[in-house]
Amino acid sequence: MRLTEMLLLSTDPRSAASLLADPAFVARCVRASGATPDEVDVAGAAPGAFRIRTRRGLTSDQVPAPLRAFARGRLEITQVEEWGAPDSDGDRAGTVAVDVTGTPVRLRGTVTLVAHGPGTSALRYAGDLHAGVPVFAEVVERAVAEAVRTALSATAEVAELTLRPGSRPGPHSA
Repeated sequence: MRLTEMLLLSTDPRSAASLLADPAFVARCVRASGATPDEVDVAGAAPGAFRIRTRRGLTSDQVPAPLRAFARGRLEITQVEEWGAPDSDGDRAGTVAVDVTGTPVRLRGTVTLVAHGPGTSALRYAGDLHAGVPVFAEVVERAVAEAVRTALSATAEVAELTLRPGSRPGPHSA
């Protein structure tokens, strides 16, 4: 299943990249999505290439119904974003990989961060979501796609709270 999502961030691409590469911001996004941030690792820094790796946990009641048989009380999701260095305008591209431990579900794709008008950036995710579950693949893929959209929506909300003038969210904010 093809999945494409775009988030608009109220800042330029360079500042958006700095935000995305901030481990505290990443942890807030994971919590805002309803998951527990078991691991947040950022290697490199926004002026150049960087890598974000998160491992998050969802309790079985948070897991989409078609995946509950795999959850066994808890589901672990690992997401890795590999961001390249920016071009002269601050735009950048990278890859994204999401794996749901213990399930035949994975997402592989690209991610871009580009200017989208004055003071705004577009963060675009595009990828192929695959669930290797015979007969139920489409149902599982739709459920996982909705969970991915929910997590990305949480990221957009946390970004807007963080970017709001005078805002300094704490470690447990949205």
